[in-house]
Amino acid sequence: MAQLGEGPIIAVDVKSSADHPVDGEARRPDSRPARTPGLGETVTRALLLGSANTSEAARHADLVVKPRVEGIGLLEFHQIDVAREAGRAAARAALEQSGGALFG
Repeated sequence: MAQLGEGPIIAVDVKSSADHPVDGEARRPDSRPARTPGLGETVTRALLLGSANTSEAARHADLVVKPRVEGIGLLEFHQIDVAREAGRAAARAALEQSGGALFG
């Protein structure tokens, strides 16, 4: 995409995480304590997040959106509404921080 130069590239870093609460306990965006992921989820996440292609692609992005999705497990599809709202909030914040330079 970067080589085509057809416009700005916006990437979403789904592996990013925000600062933990003061007490050090990881929490979901809705303030409930996070659960411990199972072995299958841990292995799958390690494979996905360790991909060199993911890190390489982000270098070419004009804007990287980093949603706060800590505490939402990789396979917790029932949390889609919480994850979607976190993504929307992060996109708004990233676009505001870009100051309009991305599209102008």
